This record gives sequence, C-alpha cells and structure tokens, in this order.
Amino acid sequence: MPDLLSEIVFFVLRPSNFLVLLLFGGLACLLVGWKWVGFAFVALGTLGFVVAGFAPLSTLLLHPLEERYQRGEPPPGGPTGILVFGGAIDASIVRTRQIPELTDGADRIVAVADLARRYPAALVAISNGPPPPDGKVGNAQFAARLLESFGVARDRIRIEDRAASTWQNAIFLKDLLKPEAGQSWIVVTSAWHMPRTMGVMEKAGWTGLVPYPVDYRTPGGDSPYGWSRSMGGGLYKTNLAVREWLSLIAYYMTGKSPALVPGPDD
Repeated sequence: MPDLLSEIVFFVLRPSNFLVLLLFGGLACLLVGWKWVGFAFVALGTLGFVVAGFAPLSTLLLHPLEERYQRGEPPPGGPTGILVFGGAIDASIVRTRQIPELTDGADRIVAVADLARRYPAALVAISNGPPPPDGKVGNAQFAARLLESFGVARDRIRIEDRAASTWQNAIFLKDLLKPEAGQSWIVVTSAWHMPRTMGVMEKAGWTGLVPYPVDYRTPGGDSPYGWSRSMGGGLYKTNLAVREWLSLIAYYMTGKSPALVPGPDD
C-alpha cells in the first residue's frame, strides 16, 4: 500500500501530469461559469508548460545533484566488486519482446562493462527489480546476458532481482554479497541518482563505497544552464528532476538517508 500511494503521489505531482490536470481544471471552471478561476488555472498551466519545457528549470534542479559526487578511485589492489542499480533496461520491451532493449540510462551498463575489463578480479553485481509474474526473464537477467556478450565471465556476475526501490537495492545487495570491512565497492548509477544511492547505502551499513557517476543530463562547465530546444525534452528532464527531489525528501523524512542531499562529507 505505501508503494501504491507513493506511485499515485508521484503521478499527480509529475510536472507534465500536474500541468495537464491544471489545464483541465481551468477548462472545467470555465464551463461552470467560474471565469476568473478558470482563466487563472489555464494561464498558470500554460506558463508552467513553457517554464518546465523550455526554461532551464530542469538543469537548475539536476545540476547540483550531478555535481555532488565526482568519480572516485578504488584502492591500489582494485575493488572487491562493481555494483550497478537498474535503469538501463526497458522493462516494457523486455516483458513483451524478451530482448535486452537499453534505455537512455544505458551508460550504466557500458560503464560496468568497461570497469569489469579494467578490474578483471572484481565481482559484478546487478540489482534491477523483480522478474515479471508470468515467469519470463527479468531485467537483471537480461542485463547479465548483455554483460556476458561484452565479455564479462558469467561466474563473476551476481544477480539481485527482488528490489523494487533504491532502499531495497541496498538492503538486498548487502544480503547477497555480505560485504566486509576493508573491502571496496564501485557504485555505478546515474549522476543525478548518485546522492540518494550513496546515502541509502551508507544508511544500510555499506562501507568502502567508491562513487562512479554516469548518465549525466546537464552539460556542466561554467555555463550549465541553458534553454531547452524542445518542450518534450525539457518536460522529460523536469519530470525526472522533480521525482528525484521528491524521493530525496521522502527518504530523508523516513530515515533511509543521512541527509536531504547526501554528499562526500556525510
């Protein structure tokens, strides 16, 4: 029930959905004769689409998250393992076509394959959600197959396919791998997702974590804030940013993260 409630909240508060509801609410008000309220809702909805779709709102929200962690280096002996948290396999395509279709988070899988080549003694652990209820192969298994096709030996790969959230990623991977003091683990995930991931893992009792952010959505540099060239692209990034900030707030308020926006000093 809590997961269902959170999904409903995220659905309503997702900027693109919320703005559509605002426009429909305005039109409904106009139809019943509430002209000023209706005009206000329509004007706010229209302005919201312009700001969320074209203005640098998404980069203003994503850039501080992506700059929070820089790529670290494992100790001289190399890492014990390389951890990757989902996000690279398109679940809907996998469920119907049963082929490993990559999403725009594919940098995660590419980075893991590269790290596995650089550190041939390291384990590779994938945490990528539960398999479909119809018994078909799930995302984590397809990600493992993809890594095998890139040359990663199957006996190095560990699969965690129960987690349905970042908190469960951290807990279930810990149960699977049983990390010990003095070990080193490279954490691969999207740069905007890295603060929540690191905070959750540290809260779950992990140590020796080495962040390896990938899948950047902002250009960085001296001028990272620019206007979007398409409303669709801007809305997509704004949806992504708002969901991540809402998740950060929820994790902090429920004690699953040590800080609102975890960082290296936490």
